[in-house]
Amino acid sequence: MSSDAMKRISVCTPCYNEVGNIRRCYETSVRFSRRNWPGYEREHIFSDNCSTDGTVAILREIAKTTLASK
Repeated sequence: MSSDAMKRISVCTPCYNEVGNIRRCYETSVRFSRRNWPGYEREHIFSDNCSTDGTVAILREIAKTTLASK
């Protein structure tokens, strides 16, 4: 890695039936990381454990929106 390479911070969040708070978790993470790690590349990895509510649909929506904004 060259000295010019941007460092990356990865946040990993396990999920199981988190429909009521997964969006808030993501939005809070984004705000926190922008404020506290401005010089870093950031990623948030969600690992769903076979949720039976709408968690996966929300995660797909977040991913789609995030990719569209790049």
